Amino acid sequence: MLVLLGGLLMLAGCDQDATVAAPSQPAVSVTATASTPSAPSIDLSRKYMAHIQEHTEVEFLSILRRAEKVISEAQAYPQFEPIEFVLHGPEAGFFVRSNYPRYQEIVDLAARLDAFGVVDIKICEAWLSMRNVQLDELPAFVETVPYGPATTERLEREGYTYF
Repeated sequence: MLVLLGGLLMLAGCDQDATVAAPSQPAVSVTATASTPSAPSIDLSRKYMAHIQEHTEVEFLSILRRAEKVISEAQAYPQFEPIEFVLHGPEAGFFVRSNYPRYQEIVDLAARLDAFGVVDIKICEAWLSMRNVQLDELPAFVETVPYGPATTERLEREGYTYF
């Protein structure tokens, strides 16, 4: 939700934590569909977006690995719409340059999947602004969107389903 008060844009929906780093939470379990190696293959004729609920390193990596299965199980490189990752919570911090040593596995896997056209990583500009993160602090493959929750709503209206 966007609210304009006295010339100030108030943001509700983006994680408003003032830190750039993702939270250092203990690992938590993820849903069986995201973590089970035998998760069913996806229908490549549909459009998907990542369903990030817990905003943890474990969950995010699990979703990326599930996306990786799309190319590892295919006979040829599949041609389909990339899985959209619209980040506007703590997981966006994984991609900030200063956090690269801690989240290198996530960033490198996301970069590889982006290069193969499997995923498309987008970070909320409002999230970046609230944390004073500059665009040059993000990897080149990461795109930005003005407001993450609005982008997610638009993708839902366009027929994207959760991955």
